Amino acid sequence: RALIDPTDPKFLFKMPFDKNLPMDDMVNITTNAAMVFVDSVETQTMAGKWQTVIEGNKLPPTRKSYIESVLDGLDYEADQDLLNAMGLIGFNTQIVKSIFRTGMAGVINITQVSNGKLQQRILPVNMRNTPWAWGTDGWIAPISDLNPTQVRTMYADIPEVLTELKEGSTATIKLMDYWSKSKHEIWLGEKQAYDKPLKLSEPPFVVVDVGQDLCWMIRHLIPKLSLFLTISATKGVLSIKPRMQRPIKPEHQNTGAPTNPPPGPGQVTELPEGELWEVLQDPDLNRAFIEGNNELHQLVQNGGISNAELGDSQNPNLTAVRIFAQAAIRNTRRRAYYEGLEVLRSRLAKLRLNQLRQFAGDSGDLLFGKIGKRVTFSVEKLGDPDDYEIGYR
Repeated sequence: RALIDPTDPKFLFKMPFDKNLPMDDMVNITTNAAMVFVDSVETQTMAGKWQTVIEGNKLPPTRKSYIESVLDGLDYEADQDLLNAMGLIGFNTQIVKSIFRTGMAGVINITQVSNGKLQQRILPVNMRNTPWAWGTDGWIAPISDLNPTQVRTMYADIPEVLTELKEGSTATIKLMDYWSKSKHEIWLGEKQAYDKPLKLSEPPFVVVDVGQDLCWMIRHLIPKLSLFLTISATKGVLSIKPRMQRPIKPEHQNTGAPTNPPPGPGQVTELPEGELWEVLQDPDLNRAFIEGNNELHQLVQNGGISNAELGDSQNPNLTAVRIFAQAAIRNTRRRAYYEGLEVLRSRLAKLRLNQLRQFAGDSGDLLFGKIGKRVTFSVEKLGDPDDYEIGYR
């Protein structure tokens, strides 16, 4: 929402003195300030490592460590499921991008045991296109525009969906994937392709909402910055053929004779003596533009990310103390997003453990972990997640 589409007609500017006259040689520029800002924060966040913390007075340290290792292993299983089912890299990467870009993050999760084997299915959802309702009878229904190849990859294990695809068609399909604790439905367009009853103890999803995306403080400034950059670039191009004037002697006025145009680069034009071309100066406009442009860039940096944080050390007025204080203030502003990620992970961990307790039965120890380093764990040893607190930092 904070980024600008350069093809939008409202950014194809016109002459300031005549709103009906399109301006020739206009250079349209779309700033990447919002993208650089969001990407820098996302990259910084994804570079960190999450630590799982189990707190409970009744649990000995060895049991806490055991539960933490199991939850870390389930994160790895989730990453593998995402990669195999959708070709997406990293569950953490998906939720970090979602919460900073939309102010929300959501994930559908099914952790179960089938034929004595652990099955971890996870789906981060685009909350911009996802209606949902919270509560014990809550539901979530992400809506996606997918091509047939994507549908076949994502729903390869659901033949009812695959049979609804038209052979040879490449048209985009609007797919809705509805989940509640009592049923799972898949709709292709207006046709229901799949309907399966479920018996879950709670809705199989987690959603967090921090209210605003990361660019909310500079969203209204981005179009203005693009306008300033466009004007600046256009003025640079127009300097090749600037506005000109020349005085004309009285005997040459009102004669009906065409006026010779000013010479272009490398050209020579003969003029009557005393009739020289002069460039029209606009010093006040230039000064106002420069000052306004500087102020606008400063406002964008105040609400986004400063040049110093991006490695620019050319400003002699920036001290190490100021840079440190600026970074500390920004991290405080972003605390809501970090807290949202912590809450999402905490609720997801509890959801996984509850699902394991529901589906494990007497399956015994389950195998999970990295290939070549797979280990077993016991669902019974995980205990009741209502008896301890699961935290992330």
